[in-house]
Amino acid sequence: MVPVTLRLIVTGSLMLGVMSPGCDRRQGTTTPPAQSAGQPAPAGAAPATAPANTPTATGAQVRALWLDGRKEAAADLLVGTDWSKQPSGAAAAISALTEKDFAALPEAQRQAKRDEIMKSAAVVRELSRFVIERGKAHAAQGAADEAVREMEGLDRFGAAISGALDLAQLTRQVGVAVRRAALTELASLHQAAGNQEKQAAARRRLDDVKSAN
Repeated sequence: MVPVTLRLIVTGSLMLGVMSPGCDRRQGTTTPPAQSAGQPAPAGAAPATAPANTPTATGAQVRALWLDGRKEAAADLLVGTDWSKQPSGAAAAISALTEKDFAALPEAQRQAKRDEIMKSAAVVRELSRFVIERGKAHAAQGAADEAVREMEGLDRFGAAISGALDLAQLTRQVGVAVRRAALTELASLHQAAGNQEKQAAARRRLDDVKSAN
């Protein structure tokens, strides 16, 4: 079992990245920078070739697209996928390792796997922040429904990960952090639209996530 302190560190670290300073609605909306044509992919990036059409392949494809620099495509796939039908696919964007298997690893291998999960969490953090900023850009342009769709899709992604009880706790806590960021922004979107009922519903969902984790 992962100590409570470590879980809090993981969740806190991801939240700080997803909800980065300077993104407050009162300071203006930041539109995600477009990927420059011909811009090289990050070093060590995986090819964006679509893997086989399996549930776990979808999460792997989201990750591959992002690492290949195809940010819009990665965000579109994340938001447009019904992760409730393929929760293992969401986990594959980080790690499909179970808590039982993680705990059974020798200490050295466990530390290496922990480092690997944290690196994958950093990718998910960047992608989640991009989706949130894209949602804010939609809202600023008057497309509030599209902004809400982005946050709901991001929340489904996080819920699929955090709700997979057999996954390694480190991985599940990434899902929790994604959900908290998505629902916080969702509540803000409804508040900005003056929809108090939907804002309250989003906050209740957020409170449920916080109380359960």
